[in-house]
Amino acid sequence: MRQQFSGLKDGPTTIRKLSLKFSAEKKDVAMLDGWILSALERGVCELKLSPGMLVDYVFPPQSLNSGGYSLTKLKLCQCSLSNHAGFSMFGSLSSLSLEDMRISKDDMQGVLQNCRRLKSLYLAHCSLCDTDLSIAPPDLQLKELAIYTDLAGTNYILRKLSTDLPRSRSLNLVFRSYKDVEVPCPPARPPARFGNLKSLTVNVVINSKKDLLWMAILLEAAPFLETLQTCVKASDYYSRFTAISWKPSDFVHRHLEEVKMYNFEGNCGEMAFARLLLAKAVDLKSITFTRDYLFALAGWKLDHTEYPKQWTEQQTSVLLKQFTEGISTSARLVFR
Repeated sequence: MRQQFSGLKDGPTTIRKLSLKFSAEKKDVAMLDGWILSALERGVCELKLSPGMLVDYVFPPQSLNSGGYSLTKLKLCQCSLSNHAGFSMFGSLSSLSLEDMRISKDDMQGVLQNCRRLKSLYLAHCSLCDTDLSIAPPDLQLKELAIYTDLAGTNYILRKLSTDLPRSRSLNLVFRSYKDVEVPCPPARPPARFGNLKSLTVNVVINSKKDLLWMAILLEAAPFLETLQTCVKASDYYSRFTAISWKPSDFVHRHLEEVKMYNFEGNCGEMAFARLLLAKAVDLKSITFTRDYLFALAGWKLDHTEYPKQWTEQQTSVLLKQFTEGISTSARLVFR
């Protein structure tokens, strides 16, 4: 490894992107610090670092000086944030991705307090040292948050996240069981706190699709939401969890315009949720029903796998009748 990267010091005078992924050992830490320092001094804008699990690598390295660097995008995997004060050197950082890491409440707050220009934060498979993770520096400009972990559940999303991130316009949520989805017991209702949220993606793997009306709680908490994407998959792995008891209130949503339901199979739970949207979203323009499956790529870009079979004319005719029976709507229903 030393021979492969020994030429970094004699490399180009400027470096735009650097990606380091390997299984580092303790003896390699000083050399890794040197590579990172060299890249930062040469103006690297995008840095991806995955040193493996053989060493507890601390980022930023303690050896860095206090000068400002031009780093704008940072992706860390299997690193430690114990030197979170060092993030004050990255005042230009706009995108931060943390994967497979152990994060404490102090670590997260320290990083965010020192990255005032951060616009996007991605958390994936992170183990939290605290039950209450706060993302709430008062002047944080964060507008995009993607969560792929057990850190939140709906309680945190509704009760704290909306106040922690009042400027958020886009939110991507992943639930992996009903255990992650904890809703307030009726008659308690969530306050409408997401005042700026425009786009919401909800990706769920749970024990059953029989009752999906609990997802309406997210709509009630985001009264200015304009686009909604859902992808719900049932798995026997979560069969030990009980379903959620939740009845939507008489809310009316006046801003939701576009909905796309992925992995749509036409069962009773999906039908009931779609009918709820048609009845409650008074300005809804379209709902797209597709058998395609939605998933997140590296870097949290969304993509989908296409289902090989198309809806038949007979199937769409039956579904249209079931959707609109007893409901007056001008929304366009699209089957793909």
